[in-house]
Amino acid sequence: ATGGSELSENAPGAGKPVLVTSCDNAVGLQIALHLANRGFRVFAGLKEGASSGSSDDSASSRVIRAWQKHRESIQGQGALIALPLDVTREDLLHEAVDII
Repeated sequence: ATGGSELSENAPGAGKPVLVTSCDNAVGLQIALHLANRGFRVFAGLKEGASSGSSDDSASSRVIRAWQKHRESIQGQGALIALPLDVTREDLLHEAVDII
């Protein structure tokens, strides 16, 4: 379930960072949304646009932006940050580690 209920500071995520790769497919995106709704600070790795540094036009990016807008309106604890990430490219892996 990806409901947007309020979380206490004792919630499972409580702002802990987590990286979810393959968020440009349905399974990865659902995992990222679920964890963010549980209070985790989720870095959602998107391969689409990773080579150009821009993933603003992908369906996954649009879903993430919609989730962020919704989360702002309810003032929840979780966070969802889109991150260009291609796990086959070592340079992008290092960049992701630096960001996280």
